[in-house]
Amino acid sequence: MKATELKAVFANSEKAKEICNHFKNNELSHVHLKGLVGSAVGFIVNGAYQNFPIDQLIILNDKEEAAYFFNDLERIIGEDKVLFFPSSYRRPYQIEETDNANILLRAEVLNALAKKSSTKIVVTYPDALSEKVATKKNLEKNTLRLKVSDEISLDFINEAFYNMVLNVKIL
Repeated sequence: MKATELKAVFANSEKAKEICNHFKNNELSHVHLKGLVGSAVGFIVNGAYQNFPIDQLIILNDKEEAAYFFNDLERIIGEDKVLFFPSSYRRPYQIEETDNANILLRAEVLNALAKKSSTKIVVTYPDALSEKVATKKNLEKNTLRLKVSDEISLDFINEAFYNMVLNVKIL
């Protein structure tokens, strides 16, 4: 069976339709899926997303489980629809060891959700959600948008970053 056929089977499944009906009727603000194995959860999420495309937040138990599910979902749905929201720390509860790559990923997720250009699925875990984030207003204010063809001086960038650091407010 091809992946497209498998997606269609799950998209037309009773569970996917039931989830969509709950979302459409605002009867349920969250869904807890259990008893599924392997990539079945990813296919059910894809089926619900295809039938009723809304922003979704998927919370898994820990970083490893979230990362595996994120990879599954990326392959099933596509890279442009799925985002990973990690913790900014290398090790939990050690705030002095931040991971710059994860901080960048967090900012990209927040920017993508703020744009509202298309619906997204965000995959995360409790440790990442418990961290404070910049307010939407401050994130917009402290974002420097550059294009490939832009010519700017290093002094301008340094000054912009310096001002951003001074103005960051955390929720």
